[in-house]
Amino acid sequence: MKSIFSYSFLILALLLACNNDDETPVDPDIPTEVVITATDVTTTIDEGALVGDTVITLAATASLGDVSYVINEQNPAGAINVDMNSGVVTVVDTSVFIFANNQSIVALITASVGDVSKDFQLTININENTVEDTKTIWTGENITFSKAAGGSPNEVTNQDRITNNVWITRGDDGQLFNIKVEEQDDKTNSPLGTKWAIGSIDDIDNLTFTTMRAAGGGGQRSIQNLVNKDCVVFLEEDNIYISLKITSWDSGKKGGFTYERSTAN
Repeated sequence: MKSIFSYSFLILALLLACNNDDETPVDPDIPTEVVITATDVTTTIDEGALVGDTVITLAATASLGDVSYVINEQNPAGAINVDMNSGVVTVVDTSVFIFANNQSIVALITASVGDVSKDFQLTININENTVEDTKTIWTGENITFSKAAGGSPNEVTNQDRITNNVWITRGDDGQLFNIKVEEQDDKTNSPLGTKWAIGSIDDIDNLTFTTMRAAGGGGQRSIQNLVNKDCVVFLEEDNIYISLKITSWDSGKKGGFTYERSTAN
């Protein structure tokens, strides 16, 4: 009886040993649970972004599986969207991406793999686009232009063709006008395509530009008030500033005048 028991114990021990040999050893370098790594993110985008433009691609990582994304909250609401699988954040509401309307967007985003998730914050700062000042200022040699009393404004010699857009002349009565775009002067707005200011071209950034008549005070003698005054004239369509001084102005429906003005550099 004792020998049978010993023999059975030996067989059991051998079976257990075989089972232990069949177990796969655990590799410590292979993760066995999901751990998501996601930190708060800040990025910057220039204002004026269009619908569908990419803002950023999120890059959360996980020890196991593929990360998916969802926006839980965003302020302002409806500004952005995130692709669940790729993490690409795109523009939805373009009005939010105008600096004057809004300077930043903050979103609370959840990165997840299965039942495991982690929240993080995305901050998008809107960068204001600054328009570079592109004034073209003519400070070249001064020329003198004159129209004789009684001369026809339709004759080329009686027109100062400053640019292709501004041809200055005068009828027998009234003020200067731009015959390129006007048939005759309009007391309120002529010369069309120009704005005037009294002052030096060296002080251009501090000048206030308005119509010729308003620059002279707006009264009946507004044009006469400009005679022998240093003026700066802005040619609107050409984006050019010139210095100009009226040196003579005929009254009595004669239509003559003379001025000096700067030319291109």
